[in-house]
Amino acid sequence: MLAIRNALEHQDADAARKGLDQRMRSAPGDPELLLLSARAHREEGAPEAAKADLARALDAWREADPEFKLAQEARELEKEL
Repeated sequence: MLAIRNALEHQDADAARKGLDQRMRSAPGDPELLLLSARAHREEGAPEAAKADLARALDAWREADPEFKLAQEARELEKEL
C-alpha cells in the first residue's frame, strides 16, 4: 500500500490506479483500499466515484475510535469532496 500512497502523494493517479486495481481484486471491501481509491478518483477528476468509494470506507469505519488515523483521513477527504 505504501507504493499506492506514494503515487498519490506525487499526483500519479495512473500508477496508483494500477496498484489499486491489483490489490482490490483480492480485497474489494478493504476500507483502506477504498480510501486510497477515493483519493485516486479525485485525482482523476471523478468526484462521484470518489464519493462512492469513500462512503463504503466510512461505513466500514462508522464505529472506529475517533482517533483512528485512517478514519480521520477519510472524514477530511469527505469535507473536500
